Amino acid sequence: MPELIVEEPTVLECIDGFGDCQGAVENRTPLSASGRSFPRCEKHWEARLRRQDELLRRYPEQPPHDWSPLDAGESWGSEDY
Repeated sequence: MPELIVEEPTVLECIDGFGDCQGAVENRTPLSASGRSFPRCEKHWEARLRRQDELLRRYPEQPPHDWSPLDAGESWGSEDY
């Protein structure tokens, strides 16, 4: 009879954890355009979601209604170059 090979489950470690993790560590949904998921505990995942919200508020995809490229000679998107 052939020998049955059983692989040990991979234990994920939170990429943000330095001993202060809380909750289950899982590969979380990618939030960036890279499409890569990273293992985070529940605590650090919530912090990452808050950070993503801050980034989207600070750098929206559409310019604000009062934005003008004439203000500082800046552009908003690649079509402005």
